[in-house]
Amino acid sequence: MTGARARLTAGWEHGFPRAAGRLLDVVGGGYRGLLGAREWLYTRGLLRSRALDCPVVSIGNLTLGGTGKTPAVELAVQTLAELGYRPAIVSRGYGRRSTGIQVVADTASIRLDAEDAGDEPFLLARRLPGIPIVVGGNRYHAAVEALERFSVNAIVLDDGFQHRTLKKDLEIVMARAQSPWGNGHLLPGGPLREPLGALRRADLVVAVGARRPEEATEVLSAVTTHAPGVPVVLAEHVPTEASVAVRGERHGSASRTASRREASGEIVEHGVSRAVKWFDQMIEARRGAPTQLAGMRVLAFAAIGSPRAFERTLSEVGATVVEMVAFPDHHWYSRDEVLALERRAAAAGARGLVTTEKDWVRLRRLPPPSRPLFVLSVRLALRAGEGQWRAAFERACPKR
Repeated sequence: MTGARARLTAGWEHGFPRAAGRLLDVVGGGYRGLLGAREWLYTRGLLRSRALDCPVVSIGNLTLGGTGKTPAVELAVQTLAELGYRPAIVSRGYGRRSTGIQVVADTASIRLDAEDAGDEPFLLARRLPGIPIVVGGNRYHAAVEALERFSVNAIVLDDGFQHRTLKKDLEIVMARAQSPWGNGHLLPGGPLREPLGALRRADLVVAVGARRPEEATEVLSAVTTHAPGVPVVLAEHVPTEASVAVRGERHGSASRTASRREASGEIVEHGVSRAVKWFDQMIEARRGAPTQLAGMRVLAFAAIGSPRAFERTLSEVGATVVEMVAFPDHHWYSRDEVLALERRAAAAGARGLVTTEKDWVRLRRLPPPSRPLFVLSVRLALRAGEGQWRAAFERACPKR
């Protein structure tokens, strides 16, 4: 992480020097004014949310940075399926190079690679085969596309809390259990995208990284103050697999196949799907339990919103993290960076490297290092309030 980025992140967590803090608060005051104006327009009906002919479940947060939205989207899809729905996922597709509304996955296959889909939609497509995923800057139009093309009857909106143009039936807000609001300031002086008072729009709050209420006191206090009566569910990220990335020989041939088909006018999605299939084979070649990391000295690296949470997860499975290297969220790695990480691992006496599944999506086209590269997969496990999670879905989305 660059020095400027590291200072900004540290300031968001612990506060800035007085002069810098005052300047950022002045800018934040203008941002607060814009948020207040928008709220005023929605409250008086001058701006309106558009409804769909199906339930819409939104997974979002109040802050920049990792709060576990992607695993929560996965859990929401599974809950809707248990209630008899055929859901689709709608996302902005942050960081993608494509434009407009794009279908990442249909009911049969993945149609876009991560560069055009965005890393999180692509990861969700891998983890949820058969679930349509559509990306687009206009969430309403993207949702309409999903409804018309795939005959789904529920929409899960990824990172949708600040998106007000689409009417939502269930609003779920994710928050870190520890230091959930950073320094408590609005952007750019802090990580808050909205004031804490926005919690009153939530139907459910999930505190990630807590098993007991005393481990999520800041979240509980904020909800009690700003959104009394809104249930708070406790959850954790639970490691499910630790796969080993190995060298594959099919990637180049798959890419060439896609290029030939594109040139000849054939459907390019088949070539992309073949490249995706190669990726699945590559990462699944040596799949194992997370316990294989127990007692192992590893260099960890991640480009996610909360790298410290990833480091804690590794410690919980028994790995010895000799160094944690953080990159900016959604960072796409270069070959030189992978080589530099390998050198750092060697200097620290690490047996291997380890990263997250989302990071691997942005790494997979690069040759793996000579040292073992482990990819840790996690899921969201509800630790307290599972009944409240289910009840919230049943109220908003009656069982079919």
